[in-house]
Amino acid sequence: EYFEKAQASGDREQAISLYRDGLALCPDDDVAHYELGKALAESGRYPEAEKELEAALKINPGFLDAKRQLDAVQKKP
Repeated sequence: EYFEKAQASGDREQAISLYRDGLALCPDDDVAHYELGKALAESGRYPEAEKELEAALKINPGFLDAKRQLDAVQKKP
């Protein structure tokens, strides 16, 4: 429910908050970690984004989109 609301939200900060609330209940959701990481990266919060993307990859090492996003985030200054 939190994740669906986050994806529907047009407000990035609200989406970040909803993803965090959802992950508190379901911490092993690789897609939620990925989506949270993307939202944080879009907000310029690269260290936080990197942490979430790494969490997604720890849960699902074959998650190619998360790997690509992590590579992009790690190249940011």
